[in-house]
Amino acid sequence: MRNRQVEFRKPLPFAARFKTAFTLVLAIAFSHCVQAQSGRVPNVKPNATAGRPQTDDQDDTVKLRTDEVLLPVSVRNHDGKVPTYLDKKDFIVAEDGKPQPITAVLRLPANVLFIVDLSGEPNFRKDTSINSAIAFHMVKALGQEDRAAVLTYADRIDLIADWTTDKNAVGAALKSKVKPGIRADFYRCVKYAAQEILPKVTGRRAVVLLSDGVDSFNQTGFTEALAALHRARATVYVVNQNRVIIKDLRERVFHKLSWYEMLDPKVKKRYDPIRNYVHQLEAAELTLKGLAEETGGLVWDADKRIETTAAKTAKPEYVEVQERPLTAAMLASQVVAEIGTEFIVAYSTDRKSNDKIFHTVKVFVTRPEIKIRTRRGVYANLQPEAVGTKQ
Repeated sequence: MRNRQVEFRKPLPFAARFKTAFTLVLAIAFSHCVQAQSGRVPNVKPNATAGRPQTDDQDDTVKLRTDEVLLPVSVRNHDGKVPTYLDKKDFIVAEDGKPQPITAVLRLPANVLFIVDLSGEPNFRKDTSINSAIAFHMVKALGQEDRAAVLTYADRIDLIADWTTDKNAVGAALKSKVKPGIRADFYRCVKYAAQEILPKVTGRRAVVLLSDGVDSFNQTGFTEALAALHRARATVYVVNQNRVIIKDLRERVFHKLSWYEMLDPKVKKRYDPIRNYVHQLEAAELTLKGLAEETGGLVWDADKRIETTAAKTAKPEYVEVQERPLTAAMLASQVVAEIGTEFIVAYSTDRKSNDKIFHTVKVFVTRPEIKIRTRRGVYANLQPEAVGTKQ
């Protein structure tokens, strides 16, 4: 065996060991004092999702994202015609009172969803075939690149034509797939359209309500339906016959002797549903007007009966020409022309990552000859939007 030499060091004296320990304690105490005075001692919290410590400074960070908002704006010149060219400099957009940078002015094909009311009692003098006829003529009048879909409702809700540019297929569905019913599931149909049908397409969205606005199941669905349409960023156009129907039914069940006739229980039983329907129509006029105005659309409430076809009668020269009848084709051309006035004003804005509130929007023009109409506000984007051709 080789001998190993082991070196033993002499222990430090007691005074030296005491001095070294005292110096170490003093250094630690001084370090804590400096940290306390600087205010930089972190309050560490466990972060279960990240698997590592998280500080208070990280909790206070607001996560932002940039949204590009595609805002539909209807634009006409003072002579009623649509401007041939618009630029970013022609508009000022304020969201929640704050000016926003406009990124583009776009012309996009229209995505038009027709919601056709097929409900009604036979003795209510409501002709649902007119709704289908107007929708049919509107589909024929749409542009080549415009897309259309048709949703009908009565006792049930049916998507009889999904999004397509094939206008012949949509027209055929309106001719063969409509199924009239008695009760009206109005609000649920509007919400279904906004939440399930409209999100299938991007860009410019329009909803044409061919409806009296009466709901047989829910009388308080306006707020939810409007919020759903705002989230879909759809412009609502309304065509109805309420004014004519109310006039006809009031003459029938609200005449001067109606109170006397209703002393008979049988007459009262027959009159009560009709009277109730009149009151529902009057309330629905406000509902339909609200849906259109809040989303930047318009209402067509005819004051005379709408004819499905133009009357072909001989008119000799010596006979005074009477006022032209209002046909479904005439009304359809007016609505399609109004949809054609929509431009898209795109602007960008910063939002919180979990933004769910409604933001008010106001649009101003810098050219005095231009008149505009737009929606009252928007929600944050729920999905990517399409980008159109910049002008």
